[in-house]
Amino acid sequence: VSADFHSSLKNYDSLIQKKKESIQAELTNILNMSLVNDSEKYTELAKIVGELEDTINQHFEEEKLKKQKMEQDFERFDRIKHLIDTQLDELKRYFDELDAGINEIKDSHKSKFREQLDTFLREFNKIKTE
Repeated sequence: VSADFHSSLKNYDSLIQKKKESIQAELTNILNMSLVNDSEKYTELAKIVGELEDTINQHFEEEKLKKQKMEQDFERFDRIKHLIDTQLDELKRYFDELDAGINEIKDSHKSKFREQLDTFLREFNKIKTE
């Protein structure tokens, strides 16, 4: 997995953490407001804030799981890419060997054909001059 990807994930983690801290600070500010003098309203508000915190924490956990899944996917893609690159290198080497073998066979056949042609021409000229 590339360094840029890891750097992006670290920045993402940092942004998520800052957002989480900001939200929690706002929730704390709401609970600390002096406007809430009624203990019943305060208790109700504290319950709502607690539920909000739970929902937010659940959301952040889901994001963390998504990030882990994304990292696993990228690692899997890197392994697949490596496998494909290795296979392509093997195929290139194989085709290079085939090309070399074909050229060797062509050269051998050319040489044999030339010998046969030379033999034919010698015999032909010999018969012709008789």
